[in-house]
Amino acid sequence: MVTDNFIKMCEQAKEIQQAWKPKIGDYFLELLTKSINIYTDGFAFLPQHNVPLSILYIWLPTQEQLQEMISGDFKTVLLIDDFYNFAIENLLPFDSMNELWLAFVMKEKWNKTWDGKKWKE
Repeated sequence: MVTDNFIKMCEQAKEIQQAWKPKIGDYFLELLTKSINIYTDGFAFLPQHNVPLSILYIWLPTQEQLQEMISGDFKTVLLIDDFYNFAIENLLPFDSMNELWLAFVMKEKWNKTWDGKKWKE
């Protein structure tokens, strides 16, 4: 489920936005129209040369894409165990599994936590 909070979390997750290499099937928010779309073969509006995609678009990674970002860092059993422990400690502030997985990835990769408004180190 794509919640308003998940969109806000994704928009402020600069590390994830900078790493985005659009692929067919990616979900993104088009900032000009405020609509969620699926990437197929290009964008309606193209950013100027050297302008980041995040000026016009916010990538909304799926749970699978979020898991792939850290799967190389963990063996599957350890990943599940670490995520379970993280979820038990942090379940209440999040309204969706997308939000929870994003928070887990940001914590594991960049040691950042979501305070309800922004990412903090």
